[in-house]
Amino acid sequence: MKRHPGLTIATMLIGCLCATPSAAREFDSCSGERILAAAPRLMPCPDKPNCVSTEAIDPDRKIAPITVNGDLTSIRERLLAAIALQSGSRIAIASEGFIVATFRSRLFGFIDEAQFLIEPNEHRVRLRSGACSGYFDFGVNRRRIEAIEDKLAR
Repeated sequence: MKRHPGLTIATMLIGCLCATPSAAREFDSCSGERILAAAPRLMPCPDKPNCVSTEAIDPDRKIAPITVNGDLTSIRERLLAAIALQSGSRIAIASEGFIVATFRSRLFGFIDEAQFLIEPNEHRVRLRSGACSGYFDFGVNRRRIEAIEDKLAR
């Protein structure tokens, strides 16, 4: 049987490209069961620049809580709608005052996870948003939270 090295390499590349998205689809949350144990508290950011949080001490990772008005139900519904407008969004947990969402990037399928703790009596939403892998996020998580905040303000 005659071998075709170009065909073999092409077949391997196609196999890798097809396997990567399907494997990534099964990985919906980087926190897994840890998030359930922590809820309804926000998990801390890791010691990497790919996360922002209202609880962070480091000014580069600190982000202000989202200011909101309304009761718990209306804030929750508006927040869920704002999250849904973000590219690649998926709601992992949506309890009464705690929401966990994941966001998958279009090109490489990277997953970011955001946690939102709704505090209607304080008129705010505390949050944490971070990349599930890698080291840098090039400001993606901060910009996404700012976009969600912008949608809530309307």
